[in-house]
Amino acid sequence: MSNQIVQGTLTAFGHAPYKDDEKNQASFYVEIETATGKNKFWGLGLEQPLKSNNLSVGDNIALLDKGFGTSVNHYVLN
Repeated sequence: MSNQIVQGTLTAFGHAPYKDDEKNQASFYVEIETATGKNKFWGLGLEQPLKSNNLSVGDNIALLDKGFGTSVNHYVLN
C-alpha cells in the first residue's frame, strides 16, 4: 500500500490497541469510508496532522501512505 492515496469521509479516529488486538499497545487510528467500504489506518504519525488541520468525523480527507517501515506508517492528511 506504499504511496497510495486514499480519499473518503473520516468516520472515526482515536486510540485503540494496534489492529484492534488487545495484546498490542495502543496506537492512533483513523477510519475512512471510501467507495469500496471502510478502511482503518494505524500510526502515531496520524494524530498530529488530524489535530493540526482541525479535522473531524464527517470531513472529506485524502490520506497518503508513504510506506516507511513495516509497523509504523507515516501519512499526510489533506
